[in-house]
Amino acid sequence: GAIDACIFAPGSLHGALDVDAIRRIDAGECTANEAFQHAGVNFSLPEKERMRSVAMFAAMECAALLLLNNRARVALAGSLAPVIAPEVKALLGRIAHMTWMQIAIKPAKPFAFGMLDAPRGSEAQRQVPIFGLPGNPVSSLVSFELLARPALRKMMGHAALHRPSLLAVADADFLRKTDGKIHFQRVIAKSNSDGRIHVAPVSQQGSHQLAASALANAVAVLPDGDGVVQGGEVRILLLSDLVEGA
Repeated sequence: GAIDACIFAPGSLHGALDVDAIRRIDAGECTANEAFQHAGVNFSLPEKERMRSVAMFAAMECAALLLLNNRARVALAGSLAPVIAPEVKALLGRIAHMTWMQIAIKPAKPFAFGMLDAPRGSEAQRQVPIFGLPGNPVSSLVSFELLARPALRKMMGHAALHRPSLLAVADADFLRKTDGKIHFQRVIAKSNSDGRIHVAPVSQQGSHQLAASALANAVAVLPDGDGVVQGGEVRILLLSDLVEGA
């Protein structure tokens, strides 16, 4: 039950509440208990996909436990166990060999990479790369941009792998403490009448602050040290078009 709650695993009738369910509860259209009792796969998926989805979530739970003890034996219990057991066994048989690492960047310190054998019957010897991103949304955004996106573009045959790297004028202090890491702060980058790019940080820099990060069109790269004071030069990675400034 506790693991179910952590990964939002649904059952046939019950399940975790999504945003739409929470909105219906807030609007008084149903109680939280009523929403919970109608959040399972029987109410949200076509019949042919229901048990496959339950099996996928069960395999995710088992895989998480196997990370703690890869010699453990897996046993399924409950009324659906005989139904989902073959699918769970097949999924667990395809667990990738992952390398877990800590990277000296903030946010997005934890990262994982592995290779997964393609399903049987597909191209011979083909392997699929697996990128393990951090859980916090901003950490995922940063690690995807720095590590996963360039690799995917390389696989797709692109010559330009990285986001444009530019120098900009800091319109605010970008202060930080020495900690052995490179910091990446989300910023709004604007073209200015002086012919230069000017940047200011978004209001919230926490690794969970996705709404504020959605406003950013660049990230400022702050090497280990004290940061950059207002008026100084800061290097940025441009994520999207510049905002037209004064």
